[in-house]
Amino acid sequence: MQAKVTNESRGRVLGIYRIVDMTAAIGAQGLVAVLDPSSSIAYNIIAMICCLCVLPLTLTTTKPPPAPATPRLRPLRVMMLSAFAATTVITTGLTNSSFRMVGPLYALDSGLKVAEVALFMAAGIAGGAMAQWPAGWLSDKFNRRWVVIGLSAGAIFVSTAIIAAGDAVTGSLAYVAIFAFGAVALPMFSIAVAHANDFAKPEEIVELNAALMFLYAVGAIVSPLVAATLIEVYGASSLFIYIAAAHVILILFSLWRMTRRAISTTKTAHVYVPRTTFTIARFFRSGRRGEDV
Repeated sequence: MQAKVTNESRGRVLGIYRIVDMTAAIGAQGLVAVLDPSSSIAYNIIAMICCLCVLPLTLTTTKPPPAPATPRLRPLRVMMLSAFAATTVITTGLTNSSFRMVGPLYALDSGLKVAEVALFMAAGIAGGAMAQWPAGWLSDKFNRRWVVIGLSAGAIFVSTAIIAAGDAVTGSLAYVAIFAFGAVALPMFSIAVAHANDFAKPEEIVELNAALMFLYAVGAIVSPLVAATLIEVYGASSLFIYIAAAHVILILFSLWRMTRRAISTTKTAHVYVPRTTFTIARFFRSGRRGEDV
């Protein structure tokens, strides 16, 4: 897909991709309500879906794009290239993963039933899916750092509202609140990647994106343990205290970085970058000047 689009349309095309991706994630949350997650049936369904994903590739007659060389993992190089992007990605790993992995514990502790927990998580992901394209469009038009700061401020506001409401966040209000949280918290990774790409050479893009995914993984590995421990010791609301605190630090760092470095005069188009592996990153690089991937 990347080889067939230009920088002028890349953000919109992959924004649609992101919506499809997160719609599937919403459907997966819904399956929790009707399937036992520990049963073999759930895993068999996942295996069949994965096999079906390969089917379109085997039927297509389109010539595949050439794959770039395997990148090296150099996270320190990314931090020197764009400290703001690296910090944003780590913060996203710390906050988004705590929601995705520990959010069900918060929902259960708040009194939701298993089926309601699935709907709760789906609402959060739906918020992120619907905000992906508008957030990407804004980052293509304006200073990406201000867009990230605005999203972080929104995450702090929503998290604070959830904390202040306490036990009142139940029923429909809980779904609305977590939808709003997803809308401001989930789109930040791709914006940070686009900002880093603004300062990179075309031949550095794949290696850069791979290192950014590594930094995200560092935050994602640490986050569930920290968030689960906080919930166990201080209660369910501590999850959003932790998330709000992380975003406060990100805003302060972002404002400081804006005094140290000007924005790039050349912008790459915002794209959705999957947080998976080097191999996937090779096909989701955001090349400049409409180069093929």
